[in-house]
Amino acid sequence: MASNSTTGRMYASALQYLKDYMHDTMGLDWKPAVFLSDFEAAVISALPRVFKHDGFTHKGCWFHHSQAILKRVKSLGLQKAYSNDTSLKEYIDKLRYTALVPFYSISRCLSHLTDRRNREVAALFDKYHALRQLVFDYYFPTWIGANHRRAIFSPSMWNHGRVDEMPDDFDPSDPHPIVISEGQIDSTMTTNSIESSHRTLNAIGRKHGKKFWPIWIDICEFLGTIHNVVLTTASSPQPNFRREDPPEVQRVHFGDNTQPESSAEKGQKSARDDAGR
Repeated sequence: MASNSTTGRMYASALQYLKDYMHDTMGLDWKPAVFLSDFEAAVISALPRVFKHDGFTHKGCWFHHSQAILKRVKSLGLQKAYSNDTSLKEYIDKLRYTALVPFYSISRCLSHLTDRRNREVAALFDKYHALRQLVFDYYFPTWIGANHRRAIFSPSMWNHGRVDEMPDDFDPSDPHPIVISEGQIDSTMTTNSIESSHRTLNAIGRKHGKKFWPIWIDICEFLGTIHNVVLTTASSPQPNFRREDPPEVQRVHFGDNTQPESSAEKGQKSARDDAGR
């Protein structure tokens, strides 16, 4: 198996070939503003060798970030408790969803999740010793940085929240919860659609084997479909992370323990009040 450095050079060579081909054949200067990938070390090392222009940003796939945390949950023996204990599930989900909060709020969110003065946090750490391993031995060294060492993956890479400057009135101690949801995740945050495309291309290859023209026709039709999808995605509005209640899809609250009532909860409460009169 090739080493990360060897694979990195291979990726860099392939990307440079594509860049040169687009310039020489199509007259295009390939300078992507954002490059989205998983967290493969070889890819991370290859991109700066090819894309050296100002304004280039490499972002990591939200799905892969989330799955990496859940895989560690499984390896630490917490998967069953994660499925059965609502408090533990909410805690671990907050680690996952830190990737979606505004960039300048990451520190505040993690301070809330590690504050043992919070009775709920202290109770979880006391009940699940493996949770301390998940947070302090895995999450912080890998995604944040710990013991005066940089993170393996920079927060600026895996965080997909708002990255503009911190507002003048931002207060790190503000107890008002930051509310996020899976409804704020779109195709620009994950590589899922690309990986689906790869599976389709592989299926076309297995279907036709060495027969060139049938496979080429199918690939051209498939790429035409992808082209339309890309154009549609590029023109779709981008998510706006605001400190307000978003669509009710897997809501996660950072900050105080006060949960805003959903419309369904308000309706049930109103019905109970009417019944009691």
